[in-house]
Amino acid sequence: MPQTTTSPSRAASRVQTPLETYLREINETALLTADEEKSLSRAISAGDAAARDRMVRANLRLVVNIARGYSGKGLPLQDLIEEGNLGLLRAVEGFDPDMNTRFSTY
Repeated sequence: MPQTTTSPSRAASRVQTPLETYLREINETALLTADEEKSLSRAISAGDAAARDRMVRANLRLVVNIARGYSGKGLPLQDLIEEGNLGLLRAVEGFDPDMNTRFSTY
């Protein structure tokens, strides 16, 4: 009788939800140093869209962390993350690098 191979476990073959895919992807983005935050912020003030994109991408994990603190209070985590991302877009535009503080505490 030929030997059959075992199929992958259900967990390994499970399709990821869009939220799981998003969380996996944002974890691949490197965090910024304080100096990088300052230089990006100055570039953003000068209208550099690439700098704005990098600053936003580097802080998406922060939004998820804060959103998780509010989960279980009536809104789905995905909605909290979406609203937090909108706030992040506004905060990146208003961050003042001369305040001598990190973006995450702004």
